[in-house]
Amino acid sequence: MTTINIGILAHVDAGKTTLTERLLFDAGAIADLGSVDGGNTRTDTLDIERRRGITIRSGVVSFDAGDRTVNIIDTPRHSDFVGEVERALRVLDGAVLVVSATSGVQAQTRILARTLRRLRVPTLVFVNKVDRLARPVDQLLTDLRRRLTPDVVPLVDLDAESGEVRAADFADPAFLARVGEVLAEHDDRCLRAYVDSVLTPELVRRCLTGQTAAGRVHPVFLGSARTGLGLPELVDGIHDLVPAAPGGDELSATVFKVERDAAGNRIAYVRLHSGSLRVREEITGYRRDDAGDQLKYRGRVTALHAATPDRSTPREAVTAGEIAMVRGVPGARVGDALGSPASLRGDRPFPPPSLSTVVTVRDPAHRPRLHAALRELSEQDPLVGLRMDELTGELSVRVYGDVQKEVIGTRLREEFGILADFAPTRPVYVEKPTGTAEVVHRIDEHGPNDVFATVGLRVEPGPPSSGVRFAVEVELGSLPRAFQTAIEETVYRTSRRPTRLAGHRLRRHADDVRVRQPGQHRRRLPDDDRAAAHPRTAAGRHAGVRAGRPVRARGAGGRGGRRARRARRPGRDAARDRSR
Repeated sequence: MTTINIGILAHVDAGKTTLTERLLFDAGAIADLGSVDGGNTRTDTLDIERRRGITIRSGVVSFDAGDRTVNIIDTPRHSDFVGEVERALRVLDGAVLVVSATSGVQAQTRILARTLRRLRVPTLVFVNKVDRLARPVDQLLTDLRRRLTPDVVPLVDLDAESGEVRAADFADPAFLARVGEVLAEHDDRCLRAYVDSVLTPELVRRCLTGQTAAGRVHPVFLGSARTGLGLPELVDGIHDLVPAAPGGDELSATVFKVERDAAGNRIAYVRLHSGSLRVREEITGYRRDDAGDQLKYRGRVTALHAATPDRSTPREAVTAGEIAMVRGVPGARVGDALGSPASLRGDRPFPPPSLSTVVTVRDPAHRPRLHAALRELSEQDPLVGLRMDELTGELSVRVYGDVQKEVIGTRLREEFGILADFAPTRPVYVEKPTGTAEVVHRIDEHGPNDVFATVGLRVEPGPPSSGVRFAVEVELGSLPRAFQTAIEETVYRTSRRPTRLAGHRLRRHADDVRVRQPGQHRRRLPDDDRAAAHPRTAAGRHAGVRAGRPVRARGAGGRGGRRARRARRPGRDAARDRSR
C-alpha cells in the first residue's frame, strides 16, 4: 500500500478536529467517535488541549482508504500556534482546507490558502456544516471564488430539498463545461477542447488531477463532519487527487516534531521523502545555524514506530512516504534533514513571532529548572526563541500572542512543576542598516604584558530576509583561528543584545545586515571580546539604523495585506528615513 500525508487546516470553530474524528471513525480506525467538548479526541493528547478544547501541537493519526494509507497531520487552528502549521506544511503531500458554511471564509482561512498556494501544496476545500446552511449553495461558492480563489472546482452537488450530497456526474455536458472553463486557464490542451466544445470526461479528469497535484486548482466538497454527510466523496477525492511521494533510493527525511518520553528520551517525528530507515542504522543529520551555515551530526536509530491505523506500530524499517517516531538521534531538532540535506528549507511560510515576554520564576531556587524547562519547550517549538540577556540574566521567549503565553505558563506548571510569571508582551523590533560604514578600533599597548591590536569591521545592508551575515575578506592565516572565531561569535552576539530607544530597554534583533572584516593588524589580542564588540557597535551607529516592528501580513487583499505591501516598498522606506 502507498502512503500519503495530508494536513487538515482551518480557522477557529470550522470543525477541523471533528472532521478528523469522523474520517477515522468511518474508516474503522477508531471504535468510538470522540468530541472536542467531551475531551476525548484522538489528536488532542495534552491535558491542556482537552480542557481548553483547542489543538496546540500537531498530532498524527492514520486510516486506510482503499489501496492507500492516509496519514492525517492535525494542526492547530489558533493563529498563536501557527508555528506548528508551518512545520506540518514541510511534510505534506496534500491538504484539506476546512471552511465553515455558517461563518464563511475568515481571515485565517485566507492566510492558510495563500500559503498553500505559494508552496504549491495540493489542496482540497471541504465546506463543513452544510446541514446548517441558511443560504443557497451558489452564494457560498461565489463567496469562495471572491474571497479565497477563483480556481475552485465543485465536485459535489447539494440537493436543497433532501439535503443529500451527490458526486458530480462527469458525463453531464453542463458540468464538463463549468469545470473546463476553470481548467482552461492553466492548460492549453484543455483550453483548445473547451473552445472547440469537445471536452471529454477522460480529458477533464486528467487535467483536474494534474492541476490539483500542481496546486493550481482546488476541488470543493460539501458535507457535515458531525453527521458524516459528504465524507465518502471527500475520501474519494483524497484518494484520487492527492499524489503520493515520488520516492527514491537515497534516504531523505524531515524532522517536523520533537518530544520526550516519560524517561526523558528524545523522540523525533520524521517524514520520509525517499529511501528507507532501519533500526540500528547510523544516519547523518543536517541543519543550518544562525549564520546560515550547514551543520552535521550523526546518530544511530535504536527504535522505530510507524504511524498506522492501529496507533503507532513498532517496525524494523520504514519507507518513503511514511511517518515514523525515531529514537536514538539525540541531536535531532525540528526542521532538521536526515540522510540528505536536500530537504533543508530556508524560506518561511509565516512570519516569526513579533512579541517577546520576560519569564521569571517565583521561587529563585527553581531558576535553573526554569531555564531547562524553557529550553525543552523551545526544542519542541524553535520559534519560541529562548534567550538569556547577557547583562541582566533575564530569560525571554518570543510568542505570537497572549494565548500562547498562557499555554506556556500552564505547561511549565503542570509538566515541570514550576510557577512562573510573565511580563507584559512587547513587540520585537528589527534593526536594519540604512547605509554603509567602516570602523577600525585600536587597543593600545600600555605595558610589557598588555595587549594591542586593530580590528576593522564594515557594516552594510544585506538582501531582504537575509538575517545577519559575517564575511572575512582578509588572507586566511593572518589571524589565529581562535581569535577569528571570537570575532565572528561576538558579531552575532552583539546583534542580539537589547538596545535602548527613547529611554526604554527593547527586545530587538538585527536583520538584513552584512558585516565584513576587511582587515586587521594583530600583535596580541585580549582575552575578552572588546576588540570585536566595539567596532561592530560603532560601525552600526555610523551606518545608520532603522528600527521597526516586524510586519505580520493578514489576509491577502485585506487592510493588513495592503499595509504590509506598503511597508515593504523600498522607496517609501527611503523617503521616511530621509524625513527623519
